[in-house]
Amino acid sequence: MSENVIILSINPGSDGDGRKWPKHTLTRNDSYFLEKVATEKWAHDLPAGRQPGVTYRLDRLPQGYAGFEKTRADGVHVDRYVYGHPNGQFRSLAEFYPHFKHLMDYGGANGCECKLCLGLGKGAKTKSGSGGSGSERRTVRTRPAAKKGFSVPGKRRDQSDSDSQRPQKRKATDMEGVPDVYEMLIEKLKTAGPEGSVDEPIEERMSLDWRTGNSMSSALLREWRSLPRYVPRVGEVVIFIRKLNDGEVIAWNEQAECFWRYETDSQKWLGHPRWEAGVVTQMPEEPTLDQDLLDDIGKALAVNDSGYRIEPMSKPSDEHKPYSKQSKYVPLHHIRPFALWSEYLTGLNQPEWHPTITHALTIASSFCVIGKYRFKGQWPHATVFARGVYIGPELIMVGDTIRLCPRKQEQKEDDVTDVMVVSAIRLRFVNLDLDDTAIVTPPPDSPYQTCLHISGRAYTLDPTRSFDGFGKVPIDASQLPAGLSGYGQWYHYHDPKQPATKLEVPYTRVLGRCYEDLAMQTWFAGPEELSTKSFPSKTVDTESADITPGLESVTIARDYSQRKDARITSRQGGKKWFWADTRIEQLDLHEVNNRLVGEKDLERNKGQMAMWKASLKALDGKKIGIEEGQAVQRVKQQEAEEVSKMQSSYGIVAAAAGEVEGEGMDEQAEDGGEEEEGESGDDMDINEEEAEDTKPSMGMMGALRAGYGAATRPTEFIEDSEDDETTQLAGKLAMSIRNDGARMGR
Repeated sequence: MSENVIILSINPGSDGDGRKWPKHTLTRNDSYFLEKVATEKWAHDLPAGRQPGVTYRLDRLPQGYAGFEKTRADGVHVDRYVYGHPNGQFRSLAEFYPHFKHLMDYGGANGCECKLCLGLGKGAKTKSGSGGSGSERRTVRTRPAAKKGFSVPGKRRDQSDSDSQRPQKRKATDMEGVPDVYEMLIEKLKTAGPEGSVDEPIEERMSLDWRTGNSMSSALLREWRSLPRYVPRVGEVVIFIRKLNDGEVIAWNEQAECFWRYETDSQKWLGHPRWEAGVVTQMPEEPTLDQDLLDDIGKALAVNDSGYRIEPMSKPSDEHKPYSKQSKYVPLHHIRPFALWSEYLTGLNQPEWHPTITHALTIASSFCVIGKYRFKGQWPHATVFARGVYIGPELIMVGDTIRLCPRKQEQKEDDVTDVMVVSAIRLRFVNLDLDDTAIVTPPPDSPYQTCLHISGRAYTLDPTRSFDGFGKVPIDASQLPAGLSGYGQWYHYHDPKQPATKLEVPYTRVLGRCYEDLAMQTWFAGPEELSTKSFPSKTVDTESADITPGLESVTIARDYSQRKDARITSRQGGKKWFWADTRIEQLDLHEVNNRLVGEKDLERNKGQMAMWKASLKALDGKKIGIEEGQAVQRVKQQEAEEVSKMQSSYGIVAAAAGEVEGEGMDEQAEDGGEEEEGESGDDMDINEEEAEDTKPSMGMMGALRAGYGAATRPTEFIEDSEDDETTQLAGKLAMSIRNDGARMGR
């Protein structure tokens, strides 16, 4: 190489995908393309032109791209390729350069006419995939949009402003052209620099789903939070029985050591019930009472108004969805949380299970964050706050009391002892300041990582795990969240003199909601306790309720999911969880309440979306044309219809109980002060200051029905497993954020 070398810095725009790289057969070698692209191609196109006697070299290839080579059998000829394009590989320098040049000129692939972008390259895909990310779903013969990321492309330094006839630079958008609000916020944070900060509500003004659903979803979440925790919520997966005759209950058969149907009048056992797994798509219009755990006596409305509409689960990652047409309205006492599936299927071999059980097990290691409402950060750290997260079958919301899986290092692995009242759900962004060249091989597909953490005030049944290690300060029942006193004597996990101290855990430690003691006693009672008609005025069981049931079920389900969910097994890097953009994607639903959803929604075509976006601009007071103005009235009518449909579809339940104790739904948490008690690994104590937030959350339309919306899932997600090195990273990160004074407080 000549000693006279000029390094050319490339622009950040890229659509590269590191997951497209070959696994074994080829050897990575970027050097050839770094020099050849710069010297033989790009230097000639620069304003100054190529200087004689000078060798040029790129500082790097575009993010997600890499060079590979293979020497032929003759030992002389070398075949070289560039991998990373979503539609295949470039087989020569001549094929790769047009795409590279377009990325440099316009900051993304939109409008590129290279062979792969036009679907003409060898091995290019000819049809869209299913169930993958946005870049995987697009059709090759359309010009693909730039991959959704968080680096806003800029104009090349040598580009003339006269290139107006060329494709214009684009802002990152989702598949429907909705601007990526998260990318814009991170770019704003980067511009503010280390001395500045960003603290803003998250609003997606150009998203029809957000506009029609955000106000209602905030009210829905608040109403659900006011109900008992044993009440199933829309979008949750449960097990249920289609039919029980009058006088029949599900009770524990001590002799058979399993749950059977029991006829209370004749006092006869009737055998195993037929359990199915399904998705709750409507909640009852009649108030839910504790009595509903036992029977539906006294209901004023028919079951289609007083019960829950459940659609059986079809197999994820399968185009055939026969069970969605077999919906059933059932009362509450026909339903159990899916977290208890193995307890209720005890005594049955797997061939005897209904097929929907394994379908539901498949999604246990997946999650979807909803209700993202605030962005806070100080470069290079940022946090998005959310109101809820679907973890496997259940929805966890701010204000819920949840059970925590025992930690291997500290507790018996078969006993649950700790609960938490959730005060904040956080998506923490890390590595925002990493330069692409600083990332070791193989680089992640995006220049940052995220951790999903849940924090709140914790309580424990184990006196040795109390803040003083001895349980000297037991908690009076009146100071506990509703429905906990029946589990036994509770102790303060945190020093009660420091009420701002909270525990923060990764989502993988969340077992699920902590159902009220009365519900657990009822679900695990024998026939004698369930035969009384005076329930619930009469105590169901004189002994303390057991808080541990469900631990084994959840553990088995997550292991099954990690082995069977194709969306996990097909990924690289040993990932064990699938992060979905929406609940529709998470459950791979095609139809809900007899309406096509997600990618199957035929109403969401390009023409309709263009009309909606123009109308949204008009609603915000922006100038539009005559045709667009006429469309405004249609969209107003559409919004009213959507509101009406959602109210009917979700069957908003009247609140039957007072507000649950804990942190408010409209509160946001901030990190503040020093740790009271730092823990190594995945848990940590933090201090939080609560401040009122009056902004509405993300629409349930986007979370449950549409299946689209702005991209929120970066490629590299830290899964926070206790056996993973990223556990330490997550813990150190959170501690460094606090120690550095970055008050970030979805």
